[in-house]
Amino acid sequence: MQQIIRHGLHHKTQVNGRAHGDGVYFSRNASFAINNYALFTPHRWKNSILDIRRCITMAEIINLPNHFTSCQPHIVVQNTDWIVCRYLMVECDAGSEIENPKENSPNRVPRVVVDPKYQPKINGKVLTIPEPNYKLEQLLKARRSENVALTLDEDDIMVSNGVDPQAPPTILANQLESLSIQADWQHDPRWVASCTQHLLAPPQNAPRGAKRRIQKALKAMLEEQKNASRLDELGWYIPLDSIKDNIFQWVVELHSFDKDLPLAQEMKEAGINSIVMEVDFPSNFPSSPPFFRILKPRLLSFMQKGGKHITSGGTVCMELLTASGWSVHYSIPAVIVHVRAAIASQESSPARLSPRWKE
Repeated sequence: MQQIIRHGLHHKTQVNGRAHGDGVYFSRNASFAINNYALFTPHRWKNSILDIRRCITMAEIINLPNHFTSCQPHIVVQNTDWIVCRYLMVECDAGSEIENPKENSPNRVPRVVVDPKYQPKINGKVLTIPEPNYKLEQLLKARRSENVALTLDEDDIMVSNGVDPQAPPTILANQLESLSIQADWQHDPRWVASCTQHLLAPPQNAPRGAKRRIQKALKAMLEEQKNASRLDELGWYIPLDSIKDNIFQWVVELHSFDKDLPLAQEMKEAGINSIVMEVDFPSNFPSSPPFFRILKPRLLSFMQKGGKHITSGGTVCMELLTASGWSVHYSIPAVIVHVRAAIASQESSPARLSPRWKE
């Protein structure tokens, strides 16, 4: 189990026979794996509270059965890049059983659509897999629902902008004359141009499937951006002038953070319009996650008591963006919202501007 947690699934060493060729062996029937390979072991972690007896893993595999080493009677996959270990299920003595969600539960998590030919089963029953993108979509939905449109009359608008509607006419006129109503967030092309002078090289010879997925995601985001009533409520922006021939590389601005955040206050004081990121998609997207890097302004890294998700080079480090945490089902808009929420989080140590933020 330690090997699976640390290194994932591989076939570097031969523990059992390889009657059906080299590769990682999978069974569609969990009962077969439990009764024949996940045997009780006398070797246990001495100080383990769970007292684990045996374990099996449920993995997600790229659906290319014609390229597998074998499909019958077991699935044998030689290319380990096609395998992601999603669940590690252990049998132990400690702990209590978790009640299964009811079928009519309103909060029931939707399930992943699996190829009918390769549905995982246990004791003849089909195992269903929770949709990995569900939590991200719920977060995106919750963030959108936070913005509640208020109906304000003239007096309300005056009060919210520091004007006393009961003031004498002469004073009221002066207050209204000096009143500057805060406008919606505005994209600054010059700021973005100054941030995007050094971008990573795009991938070469990318397959059509990856291009189609990225084009679809880009089209959806531009449509959402176009239809947004206010950009400051959206919280992100893709500059149209940054979209060139290379769709594998996006420039995304994060802006309009909560005014109470230290980062938002520092950005306002420094006159910084937005956080400019580059999003680089690998040639095998969506099998592998995109790469997020903050171009400018430079933020303090976690080692410098800054945000826990930012390195000194600006790379965004989150489990969501790792090979083990990524899922082909994740949507890019939801991921960007998740990244923005992580940067805005005040848990542990909040994100802060570096004193050398201009570099």
